[in-house]
Amino acid sequence: MTDGGSPTIRRRELGSRLRRLRLGSSKTIDEVAQALLCSTSKVSRIETGQRVATARDIRDLCDLYGVTDPAVKDELMRLGREARRRSWWRQYSDLGEVTSLLDYQEGASSITEYDSCLVPGLLQTADYARSALRGLSPSIREDVLEERIEVRMRRQSLLTRDDPPRLWVLLDESVLIRHVGGSATMKAQLNKLHQQSRLPQVTLQVVPFKSGAHPGLNSAFSLVEFTGAALSPIVYTEGLIGEIYLEGRNDIDRYREAVDHLRATALSPADSQDLITRMIGRLS
Repeated sequence: MTDGGSPTIRRRELGSRLRRLRLGSSKTIDEVAQALLCSTSKVSRIETGQRVATARDIRDLCDLYGVTDPAVKDELMRLGREARRRSWWRQYSDLGEVTSLLDYQEGASSITEYDSCLVPGLLQTADYARSALRGLSPSIREDVLEERIEVRMRRQSLLTRDDPPRLWVLLDESVLIRHVGGSATMKAQLNKLHQQSRLPQVTLQVVPFKSGAHPGLNSAFSLVEFTGAALSPIVYTEGLIGEIYLEGRNDIDRYREAVDHLRATALSPADSQDLITRMIGRLS
């Protein structure tokens, strides 16, 4: 699976490679900043992927680190160009920090979603998304609402492109019971869940009530992983305090442990499909 040219992923990859070159040249961030007549924070932000290196930055850093191989320079320049491209969702004006999640998911090799209350956006119907967004943000403007629904529906093409990421969805049973938007909307949503869970790149498991307390009981999160050692996984979670991105090794390990526990306690994919079918029958 490839990263689809995601600018955020390219920026992180470029930063990681530049950091390895700096360490290989035994230079400190302070020394690099002094040589380039810039701040240490600029060098640090480039290396962590928080800032895009310009073509001049890349050229100067290559000279400073003693990079002489034209192929290496060309590859770094290519990453820099792709890191500066605008993703299609950047045309929308009011998506907030979730744009970073879109970039991450676009470049992912695998995505693991857990939710205890709602169907994840990658599997939502438009009507379900509309009801969910209105419920979460009662004062949301109509134009902003429709814009976010449009983006949510467009990004679902991620699952049907030539190189889709592996999607593993874990849902608490309460997600199937909570009527978001009424019975008709809920029935259509469950039908879509059943249909999408049959895609070869999608695995869906329901965590039943009989599982009792579990690590995801009061949480919802997305674990996004990438191909290649240069790119570390990220965890995205959100709530009333806003969107949070976690990249620390201890954080990633904690969420991976939670995922392993949830997968072990959840119904099998086949049993989960059977449960969804029964829920659809109750709504008919």
